[in-house]
Amino acid sequence: MRNDTCFLPNGIQVKVSEVFGGFKFTTKDHAQYNSFPPEWTVCLSTKVARPPNSKEPESRAFTTPTLENDRIYLSSLSLPSCEDLKPGSAPTRITAMVLWVTFFWYFQEPEPSLKSSELPHPSNGPNKTNSWHLIVEPRGILSRKDQMVKVERVGMLASKDSSVGLKGDRIELPHMFISQKAFWELDPRIHLFSISAVTPTPGKSYPTPSGSLDSLGVGFPFGAGPNTSGCFLPPYYPPQSLQYTYTGDVLHPLRPKAYKQGEVFYVRYIPSGGEYLTFRIPVLPTIEATRQQQKPEDGSNGRSSGPDLCLDAEQANDLRLVYDWLRKRPQDTALPQTASIHEHASFLEDRMCSQNSFPVLACWDSAPTGFCELFWVLEDPVGRALGNASEFDRGIRCLMGDENFLEPKQLKQNMSSLVHHCWLYDQRTDTVVLECAANHPDMISTLESIGFEIVEGVKPPQDRNLIMRIHRRDWLRPIL
Repeated sequence: MRNDTCFLPNGIQVKVSEVFGGFKFTTKDHAQYNSFPPEWTVCLSTKVARPPNSKEPESRAFTTPTLENDRIYLSSLSLPSCEDLKPGSAPTRITAMVLWVTFFWYFQEPEPSLKSSELPHPSNGPNKTNSWHLIVEPRGILSRKDQMVKVERVGMLASKDSSVGLKGDRIELPHMFISQKAFWELDPRIHLFSISAVTPTPGKSYPTPSGSLDSLGVGFPFGAGPNTSGCFLPPYYPPQSLQYTYTGDVLHPLRPKAYKQGEVFYVRYIPSGGEYLTFRIPVLPTIEATRQQQKPEDGSNGRSSGPDLCLDAEQANDLRLVYDWLRKRPQDTALPQTASIHEHASFLEDRMCSQNSFPVLACWDSAPTGFCELFWVLEDPVGRALGNASEFDRGIRCLMGDENFLEPKQLKQNMSSLVHHCWLYDQRTDTVVLECAANHPDMISTLESIGFEIVEGVKPPQDRNLIMRIHRRDWLRPIL
């Protein structure tokens, strides 16, 4: 077991410890988060092939992951007290939540290879794609009536058998599993949510925004306090219905409203670096982003172990930061180079007012390190250069930042996370395009190592640039 702690995107930490036959998950400082499930236990084992009529056991204790021989089931689940939880409400949502956290821990273990993995068990059938699967068994908590069916219906589990089946009284669910690729394409907003009381207790203390990371915006309302919805619904909703409009002579879907200034729209803990990576929208100097400091009664500083996602007044001006990065950037005809900081204000304002793109700041533990843009390809000049862009293709360009931002390790983590966000944002996005400078062979090599490929025979809008792309089918997970 490589990781004994799960650092969740909502700032909660879950400790993992070995117990007889499996692993116990315990919420760290549970009292601070009130109603997040305090603990649960899973049984995890590895099935082994054995000769017929052999008396050897069919499974052994889990040590390291295998491609498709690992089995898991949820054996026990502790719920918050009745003061924090309305009894009998949304049991499937709670089950899906603890399963998501469990899979989050499992799929950060060392990835197995076909050579090091044991031979597939005969009952599994051939695994032609050699993808990493975890079999979920209908035992323990999941043996209850239709529980597996409901978890499958919320999009978490899958089965290779998609037929109706012959039994009319129940749905047959043979060999339910989740793959590594499918897990990383599950939006955490679907399964991580607050289990709060329907009516807050008067006088009861709740976590401040900096403690519950409630500042993640409307897409991440994770705070367990009086402002949390008590309806047990996920804080995620599917994309809007399709409507079309024109940009110039290009017909394309009407794009959803972009995030607001300062809003954090992606959070992920990077185990290899021990830091949180966050993406947020820059803040112009004309916008005042302040936070009222709330000091807890215990005298602590009120800071959680996760990143501080609230902006202080001193941090609300990102213009100086972007200006300094632009001055250090090599000459680029697409960007202003020698202009004053006041002229650079119009550069950032233009990005804020764009109808098909928005600026992004990459931050490590809340400290900004890089800048880029996310855009819709179809109505962009890059889309006209490609000539075959789909309606929901996304693009990335304008990479710049401090000296560490373009280092291979950090570039891999940033770019793979940006691509991850594009997949999560809209399931209809199948390709992510990147416009980058052609005279940076080290950067190109790094991007190719995470799945990008150079698009040959296409002349990009800027002569000294080239276009790279990555397809959803070729992407497995963000760099850990």
